Amino acid sequence: MLTGENDISYGDAFICGNSVKTDWRIACTNVGYCPQFDAVLEEMTGEETLYMFARIRGIPKKDVPEKVCAVIHTTGIGVYAKRQIKGYR
Repeated sequence: MLTGENDISYGDAFICGNSVKTDWRIACTNVGYCPQFDAVLEEMTGEETLYMFARIRGIPKKDVPEKVCAVIHTTGIGVYAKRQIKGYR
């Protein structure tokens, strides 16, 4: 709900005073990802990880595939993108 991945069925939430229901894009500019241990989940693929970070960053769901494709192309990880991260060694 907070990142826009799930629809809001009831109520509202606020991030830095911004409603995720009515000002979702503004609210998401104040959302980050700060893991305590590993920054990536080894069971996810590189592509899935990019999708996750794009959504956390607040990129609209409809724009994520294009953005992820661009990052994969720019970084040259195309042959690895669908492999689990733990297989990148």
